[in-house]
Amino acid sequence: MAKRRLPQPLEPEEMRAVLAVPNTKAPTGLRNRTMVALMAESGLRVSEVVNLRMRDVSRRRDRLRVIGGKGGDRNVPLTEAGTARLCA
Repeated sequence: MAKRRLPQPLEPEEMRAVLAVPNTKAPTGLRNRTMVALMAESGLRVSEVVNLRMRDVSRRRDRLRVIGGKGGDRNVPLTEAGTARLCA
């Protein structure tokens, strides 16, 4: 069985380019940009982000509660920028 290569992180300019794609003037574009940024900053999977609810965001502790993800239930720390995007 061949070894699987680990994914490589995006360079900052690549991440900026990805985040510039959604039209943030539309509600869905803002949502999509936030989801991509959250996945990049926290390492969450698509299914984990899709299943998040506002009650899973702790503003006081700068954490997300991820329920039923591949890694089981856990708390994921957020960066200051990530918290600002989610709680704005």
